[in-house]
Amino acid sequence: MQKDEQEMTRIAAAVERYLSDHESAADSLENVMKWWLPHQRYVEAMEDVQKALDYLVVKGRVVKTTNSDGTFIYSSNHIKKIKY
Repeated sequence: MQKDEQEMTRIAAAVERYLSDHESAADSLENVMKWWLPHQRYVEAMEDVQKALDYLVVKGRVVKTTNSDGTFIYSSNHIKKIKY
C-alpha cells in the first residue's frame, strides 16, 4: 500500500470510528475536519480528508448528499463495519 493510500485509509478509519459513536452525525467536509477528526485526535489536510470521504462513499460506508447551497453533506450509511 502506498503512503497516500495508507494515510487515506487511516483517515477513513477515524471517520468510521466517529460515525460508530455518533450514528446520526451528518456534516460538510469543513465540519468533518473541524469536529469529527479532532474528536478522534486527528488534524488533517482538507485534501486528505476529502480523499478519505470519497473512498468511504465509493465503499458504501458513507452517504454523500448535496444541500440546496451546493455543500456536500456526509453521513453514515448504517451498514456492517469493514476492516482495514
